Amino acid sequence: MDQTLSSADQWVDLYADDLFKFAYFRVNNQTKAEDLVQETFLAALKARGNYKGNSSEKTWLIAILKHKVMDYYRVKNREKPMSDMVEHGEENALFNEKGHWKKAPLDWGDPTQILEKKEFWEIINGCIKNLPQKLHSVYVMREIDEESTKEVCKNFDLSATNMSVIIHRARAKLRSCMESKWFNDKEGDQ
Repeated sequence: MDQTLSSADQWVDLYADDLFKFAYFRVNNQTKAEDLVQETFLAALKARGNYKGNSSEKTWLIAILKHKVMDYYRVKNREKPMSDMVEHGEENALFNEKGHWKKAPLDWGDPTQILEKKEFWEIINGCIKNLPQKLHSVYVMREIDEESTKEVCKNFDLSATNMSVIIHRARAKLRSCMESKWFNDKEGDQ
């Protein structure tokens, strides 16, 4: 599958929007997402000779961008202690002293039907985007990009236990967001 690359000046027209969306969803910052896309194009220019054509040009560029995003988090998290990234005491809002739900989760209905609705995906993406930056970056890398626990821990200088706590907090915030923005609004529809 020997493919040749488009000319570098075509990359912006062909792939900039998709690369930007990919980066923005992961870093939740427009300026940084734009910078990462530019860095991706520069790295791709330097690595043109290494392109083997085993994947599409777009897939190759996204793979480069993915590494740029991980590098960004490695650098960013070296500068900021991880203890600053975790909000303490949030579990107390969900559970009583015996570890039982203070308010049981809502019945979300038939997941197959819900997952087919475009509005559901718009709301869940909005909820993910609105996670505190502290939780967003770890959650997206682990749950959306499906990076291994080892890789996430390495990128954020975390223990596996600390990462689990962060993922738990992100999921709790997503649950709360989805229940308020989707399921409460849809109770009459179900």
